[in-house]
Parts: sequence; C-alpha cells; structure tokens
Amino acid sequence: MAKKQTLPRDVVTAVLATADPEEQLALLAGYSADAAIGYSKDTLLGTRGCSAELARRLVALGATVNARNRHQATPLHSRAGGWDDSAAVLLELGADVHAVDAAGATPLHAAAQRSQPEAVRLLLAHGAQVDPRDSRGRTPLEVALRLARNTDLPGTVVVAELLLAAGAARTPEMPAAVTKLGQAFEFHRTDSEFFRSVEPALHRLCAMFGVEPPVRRVLHDGTAPIVIPIDVTMGERFRYLWDRLVPGSGAAATLQGELVRIVGRLGHEILGNGAANWDADFTAMVDAVPRILATGAPPPAAEVDRVLAAAGPLRAGRADGGVIGLLESAAVHWIEANPEPIPTGRAFCAR
Repeated sequence: MAKKQTLPRDVVTAVLATADPEEQLALLAGYSADAAIGYSKDTLLGTRGCSAELARRLVALGATVNARNRHQATPLHSRAGGWDDSAAVLLELGADVHAVDAAGATPLHAAAQRSQPEAVRLLLAHGAQVDPRDSRGRTPLEVALRLARNTDLPGTVVVAELLLAAGAARTPEMPAAVTKLGQAFEFHRTDSEFFRSVEPALHRLCAMFGVEPPVRRVLHDGTAPIVIPIDVTMGERFRYLWDRLVPGSGAAATLQGELVRIVGRLGHEILGNGAANWDADFTAMVDAVPRILATGAPPPAAEVDRVLAAAGPLRAGRADGGVIGLLESAAVHWIEANPEPIPTGRAFCAR
C-alpha cells in the first residue's frame, strides 16, 4: 500500500511528545518519511522539536535530508533558524550547508536572521561561505543587523563578532542598520530589567560599527504645556512630537499624543506597507482623526475641510504622501492650538 504523503498535525504532536523509538515508529507507520506538514510543507526533519535521534531514524527510513518545503527551504534552514542539536546531526547526515531557498538565502542567512550564535559557529565550522548574497543582495551579517529586534540584541552582537572574525565584509549600509536598531531600542525602552540587560549588547554593536549610541528618549511628562519647535520643517515638527508623545506600545497618555500616534500609524501602513494590512482598526483610526480635531481649539478651517475631503478614500486605505502630509500638518497645528495636555478618553483611543 502506498504511504501517505501528508502528515497530520496531531500525529506530529504525538511523535514529538514521546522519545520512545518504537512508539514513534508506530505512529509514523503508513506515512512517507518525507510526508509534508501543513501549509509550509516542511517534513518532520525540518520541524522544531525533531531530536537528533529522531532525525537519524527518519533518514534510516528514507527521509530526504535536503527536502524542500513550499519556500524551497531545507530542514537545515529551519533548524539553523531555530537552534537545537538536530542542526548538527543534519550536517552529519549530509545536509547541504550551501543550500539556497526561494529568497536566495542560505542556512547561514537563517541563523544570522534569528540571532543564533551556536548555529552560526556550526555552519562556519562546516565550511559555510561567510558572505553569500540572497536575492536582495544581502549577506548574512547585513540580514542580522537589518532584522534584529530588541530581544535579539545579545545574540546579534555575538553573531556579528563571529561573522566578522570569519572575514565577513563590512558594507556602507551596516552603520545605518545599527543606527536604526538603536532608534528602535530607544523608542520601545521602558524602565525595566530587560532593557537594562540588553543595552550593553547594543552599545557593543554601536562600537563595532562606529555608531554613536542612541540618545536617551525622554517622553513628555503629560502635564506641562507641549511646546513645538518653529524653526524646522513640518515633517521635523511632526517627528519631534512623535518622539516625545508616543509610547513604545499602547495608547498615548494624552489626546495630543494619540493623534500623533494615529497619524503616524496610518502613514506607516499606507506609505510603508502599501496598506497590505488594512482592516477595520485602520478605518477606525481614520474616523478618529476628525473627532480629535473637533475637540478643543480647531486648526485652520481650510485644513480641516481638506482632512474631511480626504477621509473617504483614506478609509479604504487609498492615499499618497500628500494626504499623509496633510494629516501631519493638521495634527501639528491642532496641538499648537491646544498645548495643554488632554487625557486620552476611551472614545478616542486607537488600537
């Protein structure tokens, strides 16, 4: 009887829940060793939690070490990006350290992107090229720096050190990427042990790439009048308000900050993402803008009229830089007319 080519999730869960070889073999009876799992079409070899011993048994049953999933990634791509000891056994069993997925990324790209120092060490020790470029022209080190998150910083700095020690080339884009990491760190910073614990890693990255550590962001206290510089461009004035009124997560404490947060999120989604994630929440944000502008002293009437005229297409995610600039200008002018902080009410709070 032909073996099944699709492995159900409940069977995968049961197999990974036991270390008994006989029980695992019994659960997998009737399924191909290369049976595909879920939408991504990974095999069990590429599934997180597949132990080294299970990997050996699967290969003995005929599993393809370099099987490709829906995205042309191999099990080694998956294991390098989510480190466990099965990555080492995959290499022992013949996994291709230079395999390239549909995005042109190698397992070293995957390990660097996920800030996995142990995987980087392993792949380099097995002859991985240090500077392969993916389909967007990015090396593993560039990927590590561009895509790191605050939680990744301790691993990212070790990955960067390993790759540079192995001969990775520095590019002009790397200092800019580290600068952005610092800006993101400061934007989301809270007075917590987590941020204190990862800050040294950020400073090490800054030193490695000749970048000044980010200036500590000081949020508005929520009580003093809001003063906006007048000798800078409108875009710079809006950014000034964003830096001082918008928290790293959640709603702003003041209505002024919430207006800036809403306009900033709309601009990012439309201009940065092409409205790909547009949903009812963004529509609700559009509706909140004129309600806020109608609170307190209004900005110039002609500006409000233009905002209202743009609201219809904007509710559907249709806008350009000119419309977003109009919203930013209206927000700045409204805050100039209402400098005394107004607590954010539930009716104005955007998600």
